[in-house]
Amino acid sequence: MMGNAFDRMGDTIVAPATAVDRPAALAVVRLSGRSCDEVLGRVFRTGSSDLSTPRMLVLGYAHDCATGAVLDQCMAVRFPHPHSYTGEDCAELHLHGGPNVVRSVLASCVAAGARMASPGEFTRRAFLNGKLDLAQAEAVSALTSAESGLARRAALRQLRGGLSARINSLRERLLNVAAEVECRLDFGDGEVDDLPAGQLSQWLVDIRGAMESLLSSWRRGGCFVAGGVRVALVGVPNAGKSSLFNALSGRDRAIVTAHAGTTRDSLETTLEIGGLAVTLVDTAGLRDLRETDEIEALGIERSCAEMSHAQLVILVLDETQMPSDVSQVENDLRTRYDAWRASSGCAEEMPPVLCVYNKSDLLEDAERAQLAERQGALVVSAKTLVGLDELESTIARMVGAQETMSGDVSTTADLVTNARHAECLSAASQSLENAIATMESTESDVLTMVDVHLAIASLNELLGIDNPEELLDEIFEKFCLGK
Repeated sequence: MMGNAFDRMGDTIVAPATAVDRPAALAVVRLSGRSCDEVLGRVFRTGSSDLSTPRMLVLGYAHDCATGAVLDQCMAVRFPHPHSYTGEDCAELHLHGGPNVVRSVLASCVAAGARMASPGEFTRRAFLNGKLDLAQAEAVSALTSAESGLARRAALRQLRGGLSARINSLRERLLNVAAEVECRLDFGDGEVDDLPAGQLSQWLVDIRGAMESLLSSWRRGGCFVAGGVRVALVGVPNAGKSSLFNALSGRDRAIVTAHAGTTRDSLETTLEIGGLAVTLVDTAGLRDLRETDEIEALGIERSCAEMSHAQLVILVLDETQMPSDVSQVENDLRTRYDAWRASSGCAEEMPPVLCVYNKSDLLEDAERAQLAERQGALVVSAKTLVGLDELESTIARMVGAQETMSGDVSTTADLVTNARHAECLSAASQSLENAIATMESTESDVLTMVDVHLAIASLNELLGIDNPEELLDEIFEKFCLGK
């Protein structure tokens, strides 16, 4: 927990901006605070050059400020306030990336008067100093954790203020409506110009429509942009689930043998499909529980649990053992899942199922075409990779990636990808719906204003206007160290 951030704003903080647990070519240590230059001067020394020129890297040496021992040959750069990330005096040390080098320089900075920063404290200071609003600050964390191209583009646009501009515009329009109504309450009829009948209500309807437009991006796939989606591979043993898992992921993570029941524990890997991060899960083969041992039964329970967490289930079937009715196989899977769900107390309905026939390389071309037409399932070969492009396109469509990416969403539109933002917008929209209903049923400006101000408060919470410290603690403690 950060405690009272304002009580600690006078501290000079230090943290690694790059990983410290493994060797790397380079590492960056960053400083921010009132005594940043003093701390830097105690740790970093140059020859003939000096650090007086802002934003210019200077070659020198990092020292142990207690003993004077040289720790590393490195470069340093200053960013005087207010033209810095945090709005305070900042500096960076660009070091060789050995873990001991980084730890030693950090210790020297602390001995020189800095303290180790808390997770997210640099960005929190940027927020408190007005360099970023809260939505932009959260975009920093989203950008550093983005696992797909769409997640990266959405976070970058939010960091550049695209979403915040939309929210601020809605907030300003609501403030204008509130000012109009309060003016009428203060001065009464006849002292202000009359508005056309229904004008205030129409303004609120239009503002709520714009909110719902933003919220629709969350509902149609934005909710999966940051966290990605889970896709579970299920099916009978030896149908080729693990081979398909390896083919899609591009590496041999799952053990592939001719023996049924090889996969007893779920394996997973993350790949990008249709712009979204897709976590692919290879599950244990589904048999009749009466014919399996205790270990196999446990694996099947885990498979059902994985299905409950997935947004899509791929039912993998063996083309060489074609059932007469693929829909019956899917129904059997749903029956098994429902039995597990009843015994486990799980509340999640089974997600959509995509049936895929594997091992098409063992069939003739005519047989393959006939199978696809008759069964209504995708036909692929994990061995030859035939049909994998169509499979990936179908996955993207079924999890909503194509809809999310449509209409140039991937490059130009403002997506709502943060659950907190969606909750704030939903609360604001509901308040406006209540305000519109009140205005149309009672024509009471006073009651209408209660809901309008609630909507404004929800948007304020989204942008970080007058938010309590507890909320800021909850948001920034999820950041990585050095951000």
